[in-house]
Parts: sequence; structure tokens; C-alpha cells
Amino acid sequence: MKGKKVMYVGDSLSLNNFESLLCLLHNATPAMKYKQKDTPHNITVTFQEYDVQVILFHSNFLVDIEEEQIGRVVKMNSMKNGEIWKQMDVLIFNSWLWWTRTGLKQP
Repeated sequence: MKGKKVMYVGDSLSLNNFESLLCLLHNATPAMKYKQKDTPHNITVTFQEYDVQVILFHSNFLVDIEEEQIGRVVKMNSMKNGEIWKQMDVLIFNSWLWWTRTGLKQP
């Protein structure tokens, strides 16, 4: 996996998987140096000796949600954030369990 980029795309379930993979990698190489970079949309952890990046891209939906005059609208034919995914070697997708929510719990 030297020089590869692994990205989790999704919500808190992806966060749990992302953290689990980081723990496994750290346990396998406890002395290896790593660096973490946080931005508003993602967290990147780079294991420096192997130049392996593990990235969490937070996204409750895989498609875009835009504010319109009528309110928030899910754009089923739009994935603007997907451009960054093209740069990855491995993508792991998960989307929010929005269909199980009703009323105020459903954004």
C-alpha cells in the first residue's frame, strides 16, 4: 500500500471504520511517525514511512443537498464532492440512515 490513498466517504459509521483502521495500522507499526491534517470536510492521517494516507470525507449523503427557495433539496443527479474521490486508490462508501428517521430527526 506504499504511496496509496484510502478514503472513507460517509457519516459516523464511516468515522468508526476509519478510526478502527487507524488503530489497526498503528498497532501494526507503533513506532511509525504519522501526521494528521483536519479540514472542514475531511481528516487525513498520513503514515509517513510508507506515505500511506487514510482519509475520512464526511458526507451524510453521497449526492448534493442545496438550499433553494423551497428549502433544502436533495440533488439526485449531482455529486460535486465526488471530484476529490477520483484522486483516491481505495474508496469505501457509507451513507447516513436517513430513511429510518421521521419528523424533526429527518434533516
